[in-house]
Parts: sequence; structure tokens; C-alpha cells
Amino acid sequence: MSVSQAVGVSAAARKPLRSITMQLPNLMELIGSHADSLTAELLADISSNPRTLYLHGVPNEELRDRVHDVYQHLDRWLGEGDESKIDAAYGAVAARQQEHGTPLSELVYALILVKQHLFSFIRRNDPADTAMEKQVLSDLTFSLDAFFDKAIYHATKAYEKSAIDRAIRGASLSPDVSARVRESTRRPG
Repeated sequence: MSVSQAVGVSAAARKPLRSITMQLPNLMELIGSHADSLTAELLADISSNPRTLYLHGVPNEELRDRVHDVYQHLDRWLGEGDESKIDAAYGAVAARQQEHGTPLSELVYALILVKQHLFSFIRRNDPADTAMEKQVLSDLTFSLDAFFDKAIYHATKAYEKSAIDRAIRGASLSPDVSARVRESTRRPG
């Protein structure tokens, strides 16, 4: 299943992601080969950005590793088509960040910065010369948007669940109320 199928794009609008990454292999390789510098630039931004104050100066190996993995293996992340892997990866990061007290707004903004840095890199290294290449690049941008939207959604969902679980552990709720609260966090997808 392609990313476009996974996000519910109509059949007429679908373009197989494999063909996108095959038509722009140099860009995918370039992104992967610059994963270290892209990650360093992003972490410098997060450590100085006024919208990520809590994350300033906090050593966060997990965030660095997750970001580096996305940049280095972008074609794999986009080609997976299995949203449960995005849920597992970004949900786990978000739950741990919630336990560490990171504000949700800062976690979400950090994910937005990951995407912005990637898009900025793509613009600086735009390989699209022909109309067809520009269309393929547009399709790639759509797929990236869908990936990051899913990552933000699953991170937010896991963060909320972690906060509720933490509140339940710290509060003396009746078993009935605890069960209803837990059930409310088991939303589909």
C-alpha cells in the first residue's frame, strides 16, 4: 500500500511512492547523506527557538536519534505504508516526553521544525528541472506532509494517553471512572 492510499487519496490522485522515490533517487540519497548535518541544524534550532524553551539545553538523545532516522531513511519511512509503525515510533517518543514534563506544544513544534528543516533542504537542493520532475517533487511534498501529519497525530494521541494514565496513577479515581477514562483514550487510529 502506498502512502497516498494510506492517507485516503482518491485513485485518480494516487501516484505510487516507489515511482516518486525512483524518479528522484539523487534527492533521497542527498537527504540521507546529509542526515548528520540536517539533524545538527535542527537540534541547534530547537535549542534556541523561543517556541521550544523547555527543550533548550536538555540533552535529548531520543529526539536526535528519531530525527536522524527520518532524515537518513526517508524513503523507507515514506514507503512503509504501515501507519502502525509511525504510531509506535512517535507514540513512544511522545509518551516518554510527557513523563519528562515536556509541554505538548513544544513537542508538536519540534516535529513541525523537523518538517520545516527538511522542506528547506529540499528547496535549497531542488533537482526538479522539467515539468514532470516538478510534479514528482510536488507528489513527494504531499507524501511528506501526510507522514508528518500522522507523526504529529500519533504523538499527540500517545501524549494524551500518557497524561491520563499518569493522572489516574496519581489520583484516587473509582475503578469505574478509571475504566471510562482509559476507554476514551483507545480511539481508533
